[in-house]
Amino acid sequence: MRRTLKKLVFVEPKSTHLHIYSRVCIPRLGSVLLATIMRAKGYDVRVYIEDIHDIDMSEIYSADLVAISAITSTAPQSYRLADKVREAGGIAVLGGTHTSFLPDEGLQHADFVVRGEGEFAFQELVDAIQSGEGFEKIQNLSYLSDGRAVHLPERRQRLPLLSSKERSPVRHLQPPRRLRPQLNNHHWHLLLPHRPLRHETHSTLTAQAE
Repeated sequence: MRRTLKKLVFVEPKSTHLHIYSRVCIPRLGSVLLATIMRAKGYDVRVYIEDIHDIDMSEIYSADLVAISAITSTAPQSYRLADKVREAGGIAVLGGTHTSFLPDEGLQHADFVVRGEGEFAFQELVDAIQSGEGFEKIQNLSYLSDGRAVHLPERRQRLPLLSSKERSPVRHLQPPRRLRPQLNNHHWHLLLPHRPLRHETHSTLTAQAE
């Protein structure tokens, strides 16, 4: 597969019933972090956390690649969305805890599944799609080759520290105004428990709510 990628959309679908994140006004951070990284690399990026903001399907259909994060309670919606992306001619990538444990299930609906930590794998996948080669070298990646599932080994090395330059783009991601009263009109926080920040004594990224 070789494709020019310019617009990337990241989506966390909403569950149809209560789950652990139902009453928390903070997204799971995979989509936000990946979107921040790819935006810093020059891509046109959109992020939809459906518990916070409705998905704009026109943005989905106009994207070159849609990355969907699925937990078990959102897997059915994630799969339906991935099916729609592929029907529209886009590339669908699934990630999140559910498809990390069940990548074969995810590959019934998506072109690729990124298992576990996706910060490196996703960037490498985008580069491979642009060049049309190198998929077999991407750790944590699952995909179909000649109709057979390929599950590449998981990345074992420790993730590096984030530099100030890498984390600064996060500040553009503001909560919707309708949710800001729930955040006490002060700050909202992005916690990165697995990625300590270089030269900092804590791992909290803060964006000022207006």
